Amino acid sequence: MPSPRIGKGIRYDLLLTPQFYTLQKKTLPIKFAYQARRLAPSVFSGLLEEEKAYRYFVYPEGETWVFIAYDPEEITAFLHGKGIASEHIDKLYFAEQFASQLDAPLPIDEDRMLGRLEGTAVLGPASLFETENTTRIDALQAPQKGVHLGSVERGALFTQKQSMILSLLLALLATAWIVQGIRYDKRLSPIEEKIERIYAKEPSLRSRYTRESIYEKYKGLDKQQRAARAWLSTLSKKLFDGVLLESVDFREHEATVLFGCKDANVLRRFKNAVSTIDNVRVTVMAGNRIEIKGRF
Repeated sequence: MPSPRIGKGIRYDLLLTPQFYTLQKKTLPIKFAYQARRLAPSVFSGLLEEEKAYRYFVYPEGETWVFIAYDPEEITAFLHGKGIASEHIDKLYFAEQFASQLDAPLPIDEDRMLGRLEGTAVLGPASLFETENTTRIDALQAPQKGVHLGSVERGALFTQKQSMILSLLLALLATAWIVQGIRYDKRLSPIEEKIERIYAKEPSLRSRYTRESIYEKYKGLDKQQRAARAWLSTLSKKLFDGVLLESVDFREHEATVLFGCKDANVLRRFKNAVSTIDNVRVTVMAGNRIEIKGRF
């Protein structure tokens, strides 16, 4: 996709999808955000790449504290690669801040959506989300707090609501999509267009009875596959440089994944990272290898 054209003197708010940050949720006996920020480095101990200069964003979610680690240099470099200078950026928001609003997933393109799985915002294939409903970008409400990339002027050209309508979704595989909800042109969304093409080829699918029959036939298999994808997605977020996938063995409700690590230090960091995943058994093997068994 060609790089977006940014008007001179205009600044935008960005919504960052999960591959641009690392997430942890902890129940801690603290009351204030400044206390949580002090604890953030220890919360991510062993989970982050040591050579990067991470910053931390924290906020309460009921009785739980949400911790987000992000690398401003990585984000800035990505934006510059798309022809977007940092001075055009006002606030950064994280997809996790919108998780409670994603009762239906937000389409990114015909194949991928930003949605909520087990209370956490995830970006994945459309088949991962078991719904025909979707959320529109202009239906999202901006959180009260965000972060800034650097020490740029903070004068706002838009109100909080207006700037949130114009959001940048950074998708997988280094694809940037700018969605300008305020100029939404009422045309069919890509998802709706795809559905209409399917109906044109298979008119019988317009029948709700036919669709429900197909759904009932395959929902068991689909539920298992979605659980497996969600488990793999959680595991993949723990990967970092120096960890190499060697093999994957899937069985019903269970998976065994074997990784090789560059050295003993990488092995230790990776073991600490994956040990935080629920329902996994971690076994360290000879040759700096680690076996992970999970149930879903």
